[in-house]
Amino acid sequence: MKSIARYALVGSLILGQLAACQNANTPDGPSPDSLRTLSAPTAPELAQLRESDLPEANSRFGFELFQQLLAEKPQENLFVSPLSVSIALSMLYPGTSGDTRQEIANTLHYDTLSENELHEGQLTLRKRLQNNGEGVEVLVANALWGREGVSFNPAFVDQNQRYYGAQLAALDFSQQSAIDRINQWASDNTRGLIPKVVERIDPETLLLLMNAIYFKGDWSTPFETNQTASRAFSTADNRTQDIAMMNRYGKWRYGEIDGTQVVSLPYGEGKRTEMLAFLPPEGTSLEQWSQDWNLERWSQSLQALRSRDGRVVLPKFKAENTLPLKATLSKLGMVKAFSESEAELDRLLEASSTGLKPYVSDAKQDAVIEVNEQGTEAAAVTTITVGTTSAPLPQDPFEMILDRPFAYAIYDQDTESILFMGAFNTP
Repeated sequence: MKSIARYALVGSLILGQLAACQNANTPDGPSPDSLRTLSAPTAPELAQLRESDLPEANSRFGFELFQQLLAEKPQENLFVSPLSVSIALSMLYPGTSGDTRQEIANTLHYDTLSENELHEGQLTLRKRLQNNGEGVEVLVANALWGREGVSFNPAFVDQNQRYYGAQLAALDFSQQSAIDRINQWASDNTRGLIPKVVERIDPETLLLLMNAIYFKGDWSTPFETNQTASRAFSTADNRTQDIAMMNRYGKWRYGEIDGTQVVSLPYGEGKRTEMLAFLPPEGTSLEQWSQDWNLERWSQSLQALRSRDGRVVLPKFKAENTLPLKATLSKLGMVKAFSESEAELDRLLEASSTGLKPYVSDAKQDAVIEVNEQGTEAAAVTTITVGTTSAPLPQDPFEMILDRPFAYAIYDQDTESILFMGAFNTP
């Protein structure tokens, strides 16, 4: 049986300029693609990543971004990868200076990281994600699409290629062929789930930085399709709607904290990557609950997980959204990068490119998620519970029925990184 869950997204930063373009020369580089042959990280590399401030910084930014996005549209479904945003901004980082650079560092909580720690950590994270083990497939691809005739700083290009696998390709943005090529790259690197990310490119655009993440996972123990049945789901806007709900009784890592139920649904044979589902207390809206969902509460939730027998009832669902991120990132403190007059991206271009003043003119993310019952038979027999070192005390079976708005996150234990976050408000 094939993948139970598929997640795909493409995030982009679009850099524009105001002054007339100089006729510098940028040769057409290799087609941007993911480094699919990345070797797995060594034990020292993983240890160095965990000991750095990068995992905590990425997670802290993730909760702040999620809270802000949910507050903007509290009754809609939300699916976002804060990690993808962090990667895209990390790619931009070598091209920044001054207050613009500091605002990005503050927004992403990178102010305690050296530039080398940041980029080395992102490389180790990418190595780990693309070597996830049986039952889990992750592709992480990065690209730089530059306007034909513009010279970019070789140091900026080199850092992006070395740490992010992002090749620079020069395109004539006025041509449909450029749009087709970028959309084909997005489709290729999300296995066709996101076939289009641009419809037109503004003539003033200098550069598009793109990150794509594709995830396909098999539940370690699948839900049986004959147990799926239609049940009522209470939506965020106080309606009731029938939806197909998966149902499985078994052994889970489960916990409760201040009335919130949390359960781990692991992927693959190794169970190193998991979906964590959070069900707020009855009578508490997801928007209200999320205001206190921060890194500290997340850590407490992980510590509360224990091996328990119980029943989990989870919706089958598919959701997709396009998230404009410019206003959201500005509210989180990244202001100057979006300013035509104040952006300091002077390390982005060659010194010869006089007359060009780059700034970030747009930022967005396209995302798709699909969840269903299926998994692999080999993974279905795995019963190991990660993190449990002693037999738990006998407890009554729990029941967690996600028939009202809930939050979820995809978490990689080895790197202590949250890959994706979502809110399910309505079928």
